[in-house]
Amino acid sequence: MLAECAAICARETRWLLNQCWVLGAEMDDDVMDQQKYCSAALVLASHLVAIAAPYDPALGHRLPEVPLHVARQIMTRADFIQAYDHINIFTIDSRGMVRADSVPMQSAFREVCTAEGFREHLERTLERIGAIESLGRTREVVAKDLVGGGKYVFEVGKRRGGEGGEVAEVGMRSVEGGE
Repeated sequence: MLAECAAICARETRWLLNQCWVLGAEMDDDVMDQQKYCSAALVLASHLVAIAAPYDPALGHRLPEVPLHVARQIMTRADFIQAYDHINIFTIDSRGMVRADSVPMQSAFREVCTAEGFREHLERTLERIGAIESLGRTREVVAKDLVGGGKYVFEVGKRRGGEGGEVAEVGMRSVEGGE
C-alpha cells in the first residue's frame, strides 16, 4: 500500500512538472506566454507550501488554502486559475477557496518547491519574463526616418493631459569629408 502511495505521489509530481515547469533564464522569447502560465502556477504552489501547517492529529490533514482573489494577487494574474483547476493542479471550492487539487498534488508542490535551487531557478525565469516584456515595451527610433530633412520632436517629463516637460528636436545633418 505504501508503494502505491509513493507511485501516486510520483505521478502527481510528473504531472505538475509536465504541465507547469519553468525553463529559467535561458528560455527563448517564443515560449514567454507558456512560461508566464507555468511560473504563475509555481508561485502559487510555493505560497501554499510556505503556509502549510504541520500535521495536527486532532484536525487531521488540512490542505493550505487561500481565497480566490488572494490566489490571483499572489500569481499577479487573474486569468489562469480556472485553467489550473481544469487540469487538476489547483481546485477552487464552492467557498471560493483555492488549494492543491489533492493531497498528492500538495506533496508534489512541496517536493518541487523545496528542491535545492528551485527558488533561484523560478526567480531567473521571472526575471527573464520581465526582460522580454520590457523589450516589447521599448520604442525604437529609426534613423531612416530622418533622411531628407525629417525630424523627431521628443517631449520628456510631460504628464498626460498636463503641461511642461523638456522638448528636444532631433534631425540628421550631412557630414562632409567622412567625419
